[in-house]
Amino acid sequence: NHTTVTIRGPKVVVDQIHLAALFINKDDIQKNMRPNSDIVVVQKVYTLCNQDGNPVTDVSDIETNRGEIRATMQVSKIKEVNFGYMVKPGGGLKGDANDVRITLDYTTITLGGSQVDIDALQNISLGTIDLSDPKIVSGQPFVVPLNIPASLTNISGITEVTVTVEFLKETK
Repeated sequence: NHTTVTIRGPKVVVDQIHLAALFINKDDIQKNMRPNSDIVVVQKVYTLCNQDGNPVTDVSDIETNRGEIRATMQVSKIKEVNFGYMVKPGGGLKGDANDVRITLDYTTITLGGSQVDIDALQNISLGTIDLSDPKIVSGQPFVVPLNIPASLTNISGITEVTVTVEFLKETK
């Protein structure tokens, strides 16, 4: 893993070069993914680019100290995951669709992480909604902070979900 490429050539061309860019595509990642790992090592020819990131067009007179660059990176898998919750009956309500309607301001979250962690993830739990809890008032929203596992990255940026419980039948 080299951090620099030395270039020599006509000053007018050298002055245009700002960086050596390694353009990595999906095929490069798939071909170079290490077995049972999220680590990818790619070694390929780089492109000399200007300060805007565009290739410098005429580099035929440029000499460099290396022809390829090797990059090692960790690849994350991304998944859209539903929020889940349990409903505990109480106050004369069973907690089914006939007597309670529960709405969330967000129904999913996008997370990134290792393939193993993401594939094992079924949902992000909001916990249990206890219908006997006197703090739960029909139609009055309450906020549930999210507990995202440390091994995952919250791509969506959602940190809490607002939950509204509506009682469709009279409570006791």
